[in-house]
Amino acid sequence: METLGSPTPTSAAIETDERRIFAIRVDSQALLVLIGPKASAEGYLRHTARQILSRLTPAPANGRVPHDGIPVAPQRR
Repeated sequence: METLGSPTPTSAAIETDERRIFAIRVDSQALLVLIGPKASAEGYLRHTARQILSRLTPAPANGRVPHDGIPVAPQRR
């Protein structure tokens, strides 16, 4: 995900006639894209992205925001 003439965002939300698309940069080589019905709120898609990413990458022990900009709470055992 790149932009021209401005800093590259870590996420983008796009709304079409029937869909809401939410894309978030995972790292320099990976992008997670979620496509839902237009009725899906951006917050819901953002929350779902966090859930997916928390299962794919280990959460930091200190609960700080990783380099991808998505805060992930430490996993409880």
